Amino acid sequence: TYTGSRTWTAELCGNVTGEDSKNALVTVTVDEKSKKPAKYTTIADENGEFCLVVASYRGTASALARAQK
Repeated sequence: TYTGSRTWTAELCGNVTGEDSKNALVTVTVDEKSKKPAKYTTIADENGEFCLVVASYRGTASALARAQK
């Protein structure tokens, strides 16, 4: 959800599912098709849920989750 039309920040939340969802490492790529994409990393909680605040100029983001070894 964007915080307002004059800001470039957004709260990005998700839920990792599957056997390895607990404490999964989540990498979010923002504005992937721009000249300067940004990467953010967070760890899902014990329920597989995560939230983070990102800066985006194009309003696009994708997330990739990996189990921690």
